[in-house]
Amino acid sequence: MLHQGDQQSRRKDWVDDVYTHLDVYGEGMVNIEEMLLKFDPMGHPDVHTGSRSPFEVQNEFVGSFDVGVDIPGKVTRQEFCIYYANIGACLDSDRYFEKVLRGVWRY
Repeated sequence: MLHQGDQQSRRKDWVDDVYTHLDVYGEGMVNIEEMLLKFDPMGHPDVHTGSRSPFEVQNEFVGSFDVGVDIPGKVTRQEFCIYYANIGACLDSDRYFEKVLRGVWRY
């Protein structure tokens, strides 16, 4: 049986893995336009069910980094981790969290 700390650690590792692939230069920040080249809203569960369009999912993703951005036009590792921590708070299943996370990123 996993403890809550184990679950959070595993999810953080998955998020760190995705961010590492996005931050190809190892700068600790990624240009939002470069991120969108690897973001595939078609992999989002809401697009699969038809409850939202790919355009809506992508706009929500980009919009989530418009508030409190440390560096305009860039997403830091910390911001990316906070974004997915907020998403993860709504998802009980590790398997579903990983599916959501990996479903939208191409790398």
